[in-house]
Formats: sequence, structure tokens, C-alpha cells
Amino acid sequence: MKWLYKFLLITSLLILIIPGFVPVENLQIQAQDSGGFLLLNEISPFGSDDKTWIEIINPTSDPVLLDGWTIELYSGFSYTFPDNSTEIPGSGLHVLEINGNPFNPQGDGCALIGPDGPADAISWGYPPAPPVTTILSGLPLQPDADFLPDASKPFNPDDVCIRVPSSLADEIQNPVGSIHWVIRDGNQSTSGEPNPPPGPWIMLPVDGSTIASGFNLAAGGLEWAENITFQVSTDDQFQEITLEATVADFYLPVTDLETGDYYWRVRGEDGDWSISQTFTIAPYNIDDLIAAAPKDGDSKAGGSLLGLHKILGLPHIKQYKDTDMLCLDGCRMDGAYAWDVAHPMTTLAGKHNPKYCVRASLAMIAGQYGNTLSQDRISYYINEEVGTNGSSSVLTGNIGNPFGDLGHGRGSDQIDCQRALEWIYGTAKGTSEWWTNAPDKFYNSSPAMDSILEYIDDDRPCVRVTAMHATVIDGYAVIPNDPGPPEAYVHVLDPWYLGPTAQMWLLFQPSLCISLIMPPTTGRQIRSDEDSLMQDSDADGINDFDEINRLHTDPNNQDSDDDDVNDREDMLGYLFDPSGDYFLRERDFDNDGVPKELDPDSDRASNNGASDGCEDMDHNGFFAETGTETDCFYSGDDFSIVNPDCYRGFIKHNAYCYEVCDDCILEFHWWETIIIEAGEPVESTESVHKFTWGWKHLETPYDPIDAMQWADHTGEGTAQITIQSDESGQFSMIVKSDPSMVECLTIFDWPDTHQHDERMVEIPFMFGYGFTYQLGTAERDANGGLVLRGELPQTVEQQPNCEKVRTWWEIWIEPPA
Repeated sequence: MKWLYKFLLITSLLILIIPGFVPVENLQIQAQDSGGFLLLNEISPFGSDDKTWIEIINPTSDPVLLDGWTIELYSGFSYTFPDNSTEIPGSGLHVLEINGNPFNPQGDGCALIGPDGPADAISWGYPPAPPVTTILSGLPLQPDADFLPDASKPFNPDDVCIRVPSSLADEIQNPVGSIHWVIRDGNQSTSGEPNPPPGPWIMLPVDGSTIASGFNLAAGGLEWAENITFQVSTDDQFQEITLEATVADFYLPVTDLETGDYYWRVRGEDGDWSISQTFTIAPYNIDDLIAAAPKDGDSKAGGSLLGLHKILGLPHIKQYKDTDMLCLDGCRMDGAYAWDVAHPMTTLAGKHNPKYCVRASLAMIAGQYGNTLSQDRISYYINEEVGTNGSSSVLTGNIGNPFGDLGHGRGSDQIDCQRALEWIYGTAKGTSEWWTNAPDKFYNSSPAMDSILEYIDDDRPCVRVTAMHATVIDGYAVIPNDPGPPEAYVHVLDPWYLGPTAQMWLLFQPSLCISLIMPPTTGRQIRSDEDSLMQDSDADGINDFDEINRLHTDPNNQDSDDDDVNDREDMLGYLFDPSGDYFLRERDFDNDGVPKELDPDSDRASNNGASDGCEDMDHNGFFAETGTETDCFYSGDDFSIVNPDCYRGFIKHNAYCYEVCDDCILEFHWWETIIIEAGEPVESTESVHKFTWGWKHLETPYDPIDAMQWADHTGEGTAQITIQSDESGQFSMIVKSDPSMVECLTIFDWPDTHQHDERMVEIPFMFGYGFTYQLGTAERDANGGLVLRGELPQTVEQQPNCEKVRTWWEIWIEPPA
């Protein structure tokens, strides 16, 4: 049975940002062999009639019996299908109806468990407290932390969780999870029927807007559609089509519609038309009026309709992942949208997070006076640093670890925005202002009342929060309307896209604005990115900010845990599969309280097994099932494959030499031993390894005189040693020593005369010639070490006076103590 890791998928419905699902760690999903293959398809957790239901789909062509399959909610409900239950035919569906609504209204999760174990799971909203599911027993639930103002009911009645049907084919082939889940309102529910492609979750501009400039029609949540069709009509039945266009994007620039009221709708490829929304084109274009107005902007010009107006000219910034801060929550390993790079500034707002609108809005405000404060850095503050002062950081369950720090798949609410704005300005909590539906705050003759006009005049832009989105107001224009009240327009910078049509003039309508968040009256902001965000001191692919603040690795050491796998590659193994897809595993696999990038032996809490560099022979972070590596996430295979990095004892090399001279028969033995002390690297380019040498010359006949000769000499030296192993497991050793030759005193004892003859002879060290020894494959000894045996090839050049030099040697590589 092959185990596969599957990600929990999480969502919530947010005031500012869309619902969405993000991967969560720690749930193992098992491919179903004996019980067939089933998936969750649609869930209705908020039925207004107090009836909820869960739809299961059989995406294969083979029928599957539901006998023994279990539905389990994280909030505690469980139901197991009894014997003789329904058989779901190929491509068929089954709906389990539940009376009484056992779902947690703040957010819950659902698991589908088959005869072979967990088969599918999804979660959304707030975490149940505590999670009682057996699947996640003792493991952290990591949900989306976004919420609506009424925290007791964060979703609308009859909202449904829908699996996008186009994801089914891929998951049949590779059932390792899907991010293709959405939450939609009840009118998109299809209980007992195949899911159609879901419609958009957001349509902009806000329904009912009045526009006095060029603008964009935009739809979010159709990322599975290659082409999107926009349709504009003067009637709600779409009989009189004014504009229709199909684009390979999520927005359509509009610049030339006549004054009047319009209806518009959108659909993705192969999908149905969305519900329609309305907008009104004003009888003037404020950009044209400003162009014709006097430079001081405080009077009419040549019949112009324009009155008071001002634009602060903030930098227009698009929402996207804008630094190389590491995303540990769903980005790919490589490519343009990788986890460790800034993403392209495309119209899709980057694959990382289309919910960055609050962060991008704050980055625009922070950039008013030339500062640079990145969206990723703002995300880190909101999701990690703000602590109990903000909602998102409290509820993600990720304070103190690097997960969730960039808000992948998660938006930000008004509290997040307000706290971050105070942080940007370096002021205390509560010093920024939050207005909700305040029509009298925009244009009022009383100078004592704060208003948008007064804030802009004080060079203080604000964040405009509408349903599911956030933009920036950096200007105003007042159109006199005698004898009635003036019309007040705001200049809006939309971070969803760039270009002239992303800077719009909208009639300020309090009913269309959930809240306005203004900076405090403290003058210019002081916050900008730290230098460490742009530095990578050890050139390991992780910036210093992440190493110091998030990972707690050494910014000056590529390999903080000294396991021969660099910090970045150490992380790849628990974040991705070898193809680069996000594939989350346990960061602290052996539960020793130390994450993998700081743990030299990540599958043994006692650190007494093979180091990660020993197991991961090519040091790329992944287990290769080629017979040359073992798995850093499985302790049972430690040392089952020979890799010199596995061994941290010492190497002993003993050599024996036999010579036959041209004019004599001379046999002598000598030996030398190199010892690499524990902790020294096996591979070295410096002559730092101490060794001892010795020569023992025993009884040797010396023809024609029957003489006895002996020698017993020792000394010390240093050696350079490199042991290498190729992919086939063949070892070689490159050695060089100093000294390479020594002088020894040889004593000849003449038996017949009882005389001694002392002579100095030079003894060459075979190490001193820079040989490469082809060691072959290693043999295992009784103590778990390795033995490499061989013979030095004959080399007459090094011993010109001898016709034969033979050296036998053995190397013992001892296992860790």
C-alpha cells in the first residue's frame, strides 16, 4: 500500500477577500485499493432548513460499495455506512443528508475514510476547539483565520463548498490533494448532480457603482478557465448587448461607454453566466476635467464642472508576492511562481495569493514619501508579529513558526489593516481611525469633523474596504450641483491590476463602502523594509531576514546543522515532491523539538542514526529510490546503503611493502596509519589530518652473508584525504602526505663476527605520491563499519632501484559512535 500525503484544504468567507482553500500539513491520505476510489465533491454545512449534506463522487468507471466507508467531521460527528449500503456507479454521486446540523458554525472540516484509511479531507473557517477527529488527534489544525463581523456565523446560510470538476481527472491519476475547492452561495449548489464550473466569487466594480473615468470590469475565482467572456447590456435580460469580449485574463478595460445605466455578467469557459451586476457611467470624465482645470485646482475653468480636487499621487502597486521571503504554504518549488522568489507582476496577482489587496493597499500608503515597504513584509507583521493585537495572527495557529507568515491563501481584515497601519507609522495601538458606513464623514462644511477631504488635504490617504476587496483612496474631486448638494468622487487605486483603467473615479457611496481606515495624524510614516530582506550573507538562497526571524538558522552558514545538506535543501524535503509540487510533510519529523533545517538527523530524536547528508547522498533534499540513498523521513533504512558521509568515526590505513632489488634479495615490511579523528570531515582539501608512520624490518637474509637486519622507527605527519563514492557505490580515495619520504636507521647484525653495521636508508611513503586508489565496493564488518580492501598498482618509477613494489592495504571506515 502506497501512502500519499494529502493536504487539507481550507477556506473562509471574508469581508475583504474571497473564500479560498490552502494546504494544511499532517494528514496522511491513503490510496484506496481494496475499497475503490472515492472523493468528497460538495458539502452544505450551513443549511437554512437545519439540514446539511455531504456529497461523495466516484470519479472512476468502476462501481464502489459504500460499506464501511466513514464520514467524520472535525467537530466530532461521525457516520459509518453499514453493510449492504449503496453502491456508487462509475461517475456516480451519493448524498448523505444529516439532520440537526452537526457542523461547527465558525468553521469545520470533513474527512472521508475508506477501508484502507483516509481518502480525502477538507477544512474551512475557524478551527474547531478542540479538534476531536481521530485523523488529526494530537496534530495541529491550521485553518484560514478570516471571518465576518458576526463571528458566531462566519458564513451565509446555504453556502456550499464545491470541488471544481476540472480537478477530478488529475486527482484520479495522482490523488495527493487539490486546491480546487471554492465556497459559493446556495444558488450554485447542485446536490446530487455533477458540479458545473463554479462562477466568480467577486465581480468589480462593486454592484451599483457610479464611475467617472475609465475602469476595469473584473471577475475573480475563475482561475480554471483559460478564457473569460464579459458581457455588458443596457437591459437586465441582456437583449441589447453593448459590449462583449472574450479575454485570456480576469479583467476587461472599459473606456468608451456612453453615459447611462448598465448591466454586466461574466462566465468562464464551459461555465454558465454569472448573476448580473450594475454600474452607471457619469456624464463627465473627471480626468478630462482635471486636465482642463487651473493648476491650483480650487476654481472652475472655462465652464468646467470641476470644483475642489486633489490627488496625492501615491505609487500604484499591484498585489503580488514581491520579495524572496520564503512561502511555506503552497507555492511551487521552482518556476516563476516559486516559493523563494518575487512573483511576476501579472494580472492574476501572482499564484501565491490573489488576496493581497490589503497588503498592497498598505504598501501604497507606506510608499507615499519614497519609502519601500514590501507586501510580504507587511504580511509577516500581520500574520506573525502583531500577536494578540490582530485577528489573523491569533487564529492561524502559526505564531512562533514560519508557516502562515505570508498569508498564502488567506486575506486580511479591518483589524489587521488598522494594526498594520499603526505599525507603519510607528504609533501606538488605536491611533489609526476606522470609520464604518459614515456618510457624514466625507463632505461636511464643519471643519471640526474629520472627512476624507480633510484627510487628503493633510496628505493622509486611506484604505477603502468594500465587500471582498480593499483599495486605496488618494484623492477627491467635488462636482458642484446647484441647487442640490455637490457630488463627491474619490480617486481609487485598485491593487488588483495596473494601468490607467486601474485608477478610477468613483462616486463616494457610503452604502458601498464597509469601512475606511485612515492613518494617524502623526505626519510621514517611518517604516520601511529592513536591509536583511535584501541580504543573503551565506548565499544559501534564504535571505537573512528569514534566517534570523523565521527559521532561526545561521545567516552566515549555508549548513546550520552541519549535516552536509544546506539549509534551503533541507527544507525542500518536507515542502515539495521531487517534481516541485507542494507536498507538505512534518517539519519536525522525529518530534525532538528541532526542525529539519536545524536537525542533523531528522528521523531519529536521539540523533544516533545516519545524518541527513548521509542519507541524502546528492544533498538535494529529496529521497531518490535508485538504490544509492536512504530516506530522511524513515529511520528503519539508516546505513542500509553505503555513503561515506554516513560515517563520522575515523579511517585507519595500514600499508605493507615488499621489495626485491635488482642485485639482491631484500624483503622488508613497513607500515603507516592515518587516523581521522571523530568530527573531522571525510572529504578535505587541506592537509590537516594527523597520522603516525612506522617501519618494522624483521629478520631478512642478506646474501651472500647470513646477516640479520632490523629497524623500528616511528614518526608523525599530516595527510590530505578525499574519499568519494559514485552513484554505483564504487569508492575511490585520493591521498597525499607530508612527509612523503623519511630516513630510517637500519642495523645489520653480522652473526659470525658479532658486529653491527648501521646504515641510513630512505623509505618512501606511498601516500606521498598523490595516488588515487580505486577502492571498489565496501564490505560490512561485524561492528557495522565498512572495510575497503585492495592493492596499489606496481609503479617502478617511484623505486628505481627495485624491480617490484607491492603494497597491500585495508581501510576501515567506522560507523558513528
